[in-house]
Amino acid sequence: RVRDRAFGDQSHQYAGLTPEKFADAVFDEFGWENVFEFKRWFQLVRTEKVDEAIGKNAAIGARLNANKENYLFPIPVRQCELRGWKNNPGY
Repeated sequence: RVRDRAFGDQSHQYAGLTPEKFADAVFDEFGWENVFEFKRWFQLVRTEKVDEAIGKNAAIGARLNANKENYLFPIPVRQCELRGWKNNPGY
């Protein structure tokens, strides 16, 4: 009822959506709710949807100048030395 009152129609009802469409709707809703909390980037990286999100802004000339290696931060050198780890690809 709150969505009906807020939007004035049935366009924002999630009942009856397929699981994939529902997941996309929840993903978009999370983005709108957290737009000013700077959590969107980490959500896009975690779900590997950065390309898709930037592609939606093609009208402004945005394009992704990165690859999947750039999604990961480097592991600190000291931690790699202590634990015998290899760093993330690209570092």
